[in-house]
Amino acid sequence: MRPDAGLAAAAGATLGVKGAIEVDEYMRTSLPDVYAAGDCVVTHHRLLGTTWLPLGTTAHKQGRIAGEHSAETAGSGAVSGPRS
Repeated sequence: MRPDAGLAAAAGATLGVKGAIEVDEYMRTSLPDVYAAGDCVVTHHRLLGTTWLPLGTTAHKQGRIAGEHSAETAGSGAVSGPRS
């Protein structure tokens, strides 16, 4: 198994561990205004460091982070749900 990051790579996104899309702690890619989450991106793990973990629970958390941060930076204030 490997991340399917071909579209992002073709657009110029930086790839990281095992060819996964490199993202920061807010799930921002190296492309302006582009977020990525899920099985195609690297994971910032407290114990393992930057790695690739294609797990549903990881993807869910990444999606929440990307959604919350993009809403905050858009200035809409439309962040819903509890923060953990």
